[in-house]
Amino acid sequence: MTDARLDMALRQLGPEDWSAFEKFAAEFLVVDYPSLRTMASMSGDRGRDGQLYQPNEEQTTFIQYSVTENWAAKITGTIATLKKNFGGTFRLIYATNQKVGPNADNLVAEQRKVGFEVDVRDRSWFVERAHTHEQRTVASNDLARQFVDPLLASAGLAPRVARPLGPAEARVALIHLALDSVDRRDNQGITRSAFEALVRSVMHDTNAGLTMTVDEIITQTVALVPAGDPAQVEAQVRSALARLSKKGPIKQMRGTDEYRLSFQEQERVRNQSAAVLTSEQDLLDELRARISVLDGIDESRAIAAASDLRVAMDTWLLRRGEAFASAVLTGEVTDFDPRTLESLLSPVEGGPSVDALISIVGETLAAPSVATRTYLSNLASAYTLFSFLRQTPDVQKAMLNVFQGGKIWLDTNVLLPLLSERLEENATQRYFTSLIQAARDAGASLYVTDGVIEELLKHISRSLNCARTIPTSWEGAVPYLFGMYAASGRGRSQMVEWLETFRGETYPEDDLALYLEEEHGIIGQDLGAVANEASPELRAAVQEFWVQTHEDRRKQWGHETDQTLVLRLASHDVTSSIGVTQLRGKTPVGPMGFEHWWLTLDRAAFRLSSWLRDRIGEEAAPKSPALNPDFLVELLRLRQVRSSVERELQVPLPTMANYLRFAAIPISVVEVADKERAALIGLDERVIQRRVRQKVDEIRWERGTALIDSVYDR
Repeated sequence: MTDARLDMALRQLGPEDWSAFEKFAAEFLVVDYPSLRTMASMSGDRGRDGQLYQPNEEQTTFIQYSVTENWAAKITGTIATLKKNFGGTFRLIYATNQKVGPNADNLVAEQRKVGFEVDVRDRSWFVERAHTHEQRTVASNDLARQFVDPLLASAGLAPRVARPLGPAEARVALIHLALDSVDRRDNQGITRSAFEALVRSVMHDTNAGLTMTVDEIITQTVALVPAGDPAQVEAQVRSALARLSKKGPIKQMRGTDEYRLSFQEQERVRNQSAAVLTSEQDLLDELRARISVLDGIDESRAIAAASDLRVAMDTWLLRRGEAFASAVLTGEVTDFDPRTLESLLSPVEGGPSVDALISIVGETLAAPSVATRTYLSNLASAYTLFSFLRQTPDVQKAMLNVFQGGKIWLDTNVLLPLLSERLEENATQRYFTSLIQAARDAGASLYVTDGVIEELLKHISRSLNCARTIPTSWEGAVPYLFGMYAASGRGRSQMVEWLETFRGETYPEDDLALYLEEEHGIIGQDLGAVANEASPELRAAVQEFWVQTHEDRRKQWGHETDQTLVLRLASHDVTSSIGVTQLRGKTPVGPMGFEHWWLTLDRAAFRLSSWLRDRIGEEAAPKSPALNPDFLVELLRLRQVRSSVERELQVPLPTMANYLRFAAIPISVVEVADKERAALIGLDERVIQRRVRQKVDEIRWERGTALIDSVYDR
């Protein structure tokens, strides 16, 4: 089992802590090498901190303990000193608190060629063996108590996490909600587990010498759930205490109403809290690394920008959680505009631009590294759950009213990115593919209308025409599919073959419908007849809304108003929005408890409800059936509806969509991709595609929000 406290302790060690590390490492190594002798002395150690004693033989195995970051130079220098002082060949065991891993392979191989064996024992080596021997366990605990445990108390933990939340108690509560998402079993109610997490958070610092009364626990928990009925919150707290004390994590002091965490629970909380802080540092390092590759950004500015960006990301996740909770409780789904992130950023002179920072946030949240993926997912869930608890203590009841049955109609602007993800070789980057699969795992039924099939086919035809046209002769916006195809680095001549994945020439409608059904479980089912059942007043108002929306868009894009096209597009949106609304009316469940939804990226769809209220009145205006893909992610993540699916088989959900990757590609970027391909002719095709993608990504990062503003050209 990985020891997160030891991992964090080793990360904390600096140059001034060399003695503590030397003592710790020696305790570890002596288990395998009982003859180990420490050689450090005031008069000098001749290049080694320790050696293995072998009577009547030349010393051939030496030990070097080091906390320096530049481990390669240290190893090379140590070998040079040993060669000078001892000659011959030897083995060097290099013990370090740094993470080295396979990065040392080349150095080890080079030294082996000249007769020197180098055995690197890095941070991972120590952490993986922390509990393989009693002596190692004691050494690990001693180091953790000295360098980590003070940071894991509430006073030390709060300043490092959830900075958008003011009170320290709220920050610690968020961490426990995040920890709870790791341990929660699928069959446990969200409200029950949430209150158990809150109780653990207020008791975070308790131990045998520091207990809390029931009244103190209730008072502090009530403060974390301000909108709840105090009596209801008290009941939840008492119930959580009863469960936890029965199961063992919390102990009741005999004959009193005082409680404390059990010793085992204290160890668990400390270890998991250390894991949180370690993941937080990994995330900061990831942001710094992404920022450092930008031109003209030095290390100090990259570190400062990463810290500021981390706070902005937390604020973003909190606001998104608040928006989601509000939607569930009020029944009014809103579109959470990714451009609002811009207002949270305060770039410094000489640092990254706002557009570059927004790009980095999008990339990090949509496709985090392996080290931070689970952490970000749990953190996003914790912010959403925390937002719920601020508004209602009964999260379970609120969530039960959502997504009953799950019948979802997909809009064209959701299916286009789904098709384009066939270009993405890395499965972890396929946001919509993962989302659709997760929805199916949850038992949702997915549908597509005839109108959407028609729009997709017309878009495919326009994409093919664009591929056959030189950029300077193309008029209008670049079709989304062709833009993504060009951005993937592929050549225009192969696009005909790629598009045959979705449809042929003879029966294109049937081919595309069959592809969606076989590949993604999306069934064709028209809503025209259902939509026609709506009142003439509602149909006329919705028709007016969508016609005006499409006319305004064409003017915005600089297109001539093709009234026939506008009416056709509007008709499809009318059918989807009214059709799903009519189905809702046949099966009402609760305030927001509809089983029928319209999954769309179209921001206009989220304005429809308020527009209708102004147009036809509050009572006649239905709530918009539109659902944002990111909200669907939260529904799937929090609802825990996938109880029948084993955890290891569940599709990993992204933290959020990277909207920058779903934005339309301008013709200027297509020209850059064409020129880049032409300049690389003769290289391996994979190399060409990789370099073109890199070039396009650079432009995406530079333009940031300017690209997000674009709308799919359907």
